[in-house]
Amino acid sequence: MREALRRTTSIGDRRLLLEGDHESTPDPVRGAEVAVALLHVASSDTGTPELRVGLATGPVLAREGDVFGSPVNLASRLVAIARPGSAVVSRSTRDALVDDDRFELSALPTKRLKGLGPVRAYRLRDSEPSVLNGSWS
Repeated sequence: MREALRRTTSIGDRRLLLEGDHESTPDPVRGAEVAVALLHVASSDTGTPELRVGLATGPVLAREGDVFGSPVNLASRLVAIARPGSAVVSRSTRDALVDDDRFELSALPTKRLKGLGPVRAYRLRDSEPSVLNGSWS
């Protein structure tokens, strides 16, 4: 059974979603499913600004309702370079998704990200929107 997503931190209009708990192994596929489903749902609501998603996976430290670690910082920086209505993922997330036919991944130019240096990121899309639509209820 899949763990529920938790909203852990709010900073302005940004939300950090965490899958599972601090003891579970990160699941990049689950994260990608959620990312494309959120983009699909958000794109159908014309009354709100377009969503931007940054997705990075890896171990984090959860303390007193907050989450710390390199994946948190990287995801935040990826959101900043994502275009409205798109999802950008880290290299390690891309590597975990590359053989999954449900996702399309395209390389973005290497960017220098604050506090991280040069980072190669990838645009994430679902290959067939109907395949992932609603798959994460």
